[in-house]
Amino acid sequence: DSVVNTQGQYIVLDESPPALHLLLVYGGVLEFSRDVGDLALNASYIFVFGGKLVVGTEEEPFPNKATITLTGDRDSYELPVYGAKCLAVRDAILDLHGLPQRPWTRLSQSVHALNDTIYVQDPVDWQVGDRIFITSTSFDPMETEERTIAWTDGYAIKLDQRLFFFHHGDGYFDDRGVEVVPEYRAEVGLLSRNVVVQGDDQSKQQQFGGQIVFASSQLYDDSIIGRLSNIETRNVGQGLKLGKYPIHFHMVGNVSKSYVKNCTVHHANNRAIAIHGVNHLTVSWNVVFDTRGHAVFIEDGTEVRNTLSYNLVALVRPIWSLLLVDQSPACYWIVNPDNDVYGNVAAASSHYGFWYRQLEKPDGISGQSAAEQNVKQFPIYTPLARMEGNVAHSTKRHGLKVSDYFPTVGGADTNTFGEPATFRDFLGWNNGRFGVWGEFLVDVNFDGLRVLNPGIAGLEFLYMNGRGTEFAKSTISNTYFVGRTREIATAGPGDMCEGL
Repeated sequence: DSVVNTQGQYIVLDESPPALHLLLVYGGVLEFSRDVGDLALNASYIFVFGGKLVVGTEEEPFPNKATITLTGDRDSYELPVYGAKCLAVRDAILDLHGLPQRPWTRLSQSVHALNDTIYVQDPVDWQVGDRIFITSTSFDPMETEERTIAWTDGYAIKLDQRLFFFHHGDGYFDDRGVEVVPEYRAEVGLLSRNVVVQGDDQSKQQQFGGQIVFASSQLYDDSIIGRLSNIETRNVGQGLKLGKYPIHFHMVGNVSKSYVKNCTVHHANNRAIAIHGVNHLTVSWNVVFDTRGHAVFIEDGTEVRNTLSYNLVALVRPIWSLLLVDQSPACYWIVNPDNDVYGNVAAASSHYGFWYRQLEKPDGISGQSAAEQNVKQFPIYTPLARMEGNVAHSTKRHGLKVSDYFPTVGGADTNTFGEPATFRDFLGWNNGRFGVWGEFLVDVNFDGLRVLNPGIAGLEFLYMNGRGTEFAKSTISNTYFVGRTREIATAGPGDMCEGL
């Protein structure tokens, strides 16, 4: 096996090298050439330490096909912190930028089983041969379907094979003919990108895929910079292993210069995007498909001021080898309310769409580190940042689950004065149990709720406003409910009855 060390040099990769054991970018720069066509890089370990690995920039995306394949198996030697089969970034910069493409859209009209052509709302710049998926619109998340594009004019997309299931795409209209829920449609997500980071061919068989890991030796603002846009990660994440995730920001503090935008994570063995001990990270317009365990994952409760916006997460499955909560996963798992979460879609989950789960104190490694430094945080009492305009559908259980939340002024554990939190403009439809489920909540409001066709009920709460203070108050306002008729167990949109 070969080892390549750039050590302080500026190297332009202008041909695909033979398979490597270790590529060490140590204090130098390795940049993929834009002028030689497609490039491939295969290695067991890629370690960027104090240097920079560049495949395109946001201003000048990589124009050709770039494929980074991470190799190895469960017997591979694990680097401390980073593990095996990894693209590791330490006190360094990683720039990966593919060509911009629309990440996802929705159907413009319903499509029936056995059809092979779909029509979408927004013009797409997708290409023949690209892989896409159409989300389930029933109560069964497994009716999400993956296909290849055979032909497209930007609005019509002919698929390589017929669909097996019906996918709703006509919105929801009230009795007056007004479209009150235009989002009542299947989402269509793009999986393919021209810049790819992937595990090798045995990744799925062993549930041992590649991973991109950001960690630093010292905690200071932007000690690492990870800028990822329009890239594809596939056959990633390592099952049976905590901390071995497809895209993982690990204990690096403030990362305001870093982002994950318009990327795809699919066919992953262990989560999708992990935000661990990280503040000020932007995760926006990404597409996540067919993953196990919590998908977009804020880990310990120390993480604040991160932004999750306009992401599409679909087909999330349980896993029995991580945390207990991963046996009932959510598309988005939020353990500190002081993060902005807006415009996202959770579609087709085995359990939950969004799960806000607050502890009295942060746990895990970053929680322990904060306690040792006498940094006091109380997620259970922390005021809510922005939670607005999110959608959850086709989950087996609840669209939105909120657990153990008593927000107070300043987030202090000794403050008896509440600072009401408001979850705004949430839409849940075709969720197997409840559109919104809340347990042990005080001073928590819901404004602009729309819940359609829940399996059991639109809302259910256990122990709400029972803290013993006369000032506690929770409200549900500006709601729109559409429930199934009792006589029709398999009611569709045309069989629903409305209520306010």
